[in-house]
Amino acid sequence: MKTIKILDFLKTGHLGDVHLGMTIPEVIAVLGQPTEQYQLRNGFLLAYGGWEIHFAQESPHKAFLIHHDELVYDCTNHDEVIRFENEHFALDLGIIKPFTQVRVKEVKQWLDAAQITYHIEPKEGQPLMKLNSGVYLDFLDVEPVVPEVGVHACPGKNLELQQNTEKIAMIDDFVLYTIGIFRSPRG
Repeated sequence: MKTIKILDFLKTGHLGDVHLGMTIPEVIAVLGQPTEQYQLRNGFLLAYGGWEIHFAQESPHKAFLIHHDELVYDCTNHDEVIRFENEHFALDLGIIKPFTQVRVKEVKQWLDAAQITYHIEPKEGQPLMKLNSGVYLDFLDVEPVVPEVGVHACPGKNLELQQNTEKIAMIDDFVLYTIGIFRSPRG
């Protein structure tokens, strides 16, 4: 079994030996069978826990997006959403821990310690962190609703349970929700 470090993904844009441009059979040969797979309107998706790899509709169905967009702690099963392990690999998530929010300030410290260059730019009023590797990190400006003990739901995804509407004031306190890399399937 191989350990895949998210920090290496941030440095290289490769999830272990998987990178953009690979075909579905190539990815499965490296990572094993996915936990889920779907045909989408515009292509195909392989999921390994919360990590998704999207493939273009056109043959030979090359990967154009690798990402995880559920890193926010707003579910009772947050550990299951962010962790993944099978007989081929296990993820080392670094500072991303179950049942915690990861903030911009923590990501900056992590990247600075690893000597990874980044810059932050606004995207629809939210900070988008871009790394030299092509990897991006998206952050939320609203504090997620943490589920109550005994509530088996994802309040952050259920608008009726969403209570927090006040914006987080300081960018350094915004909450990480997505890590990914994208290249247009059209070239």
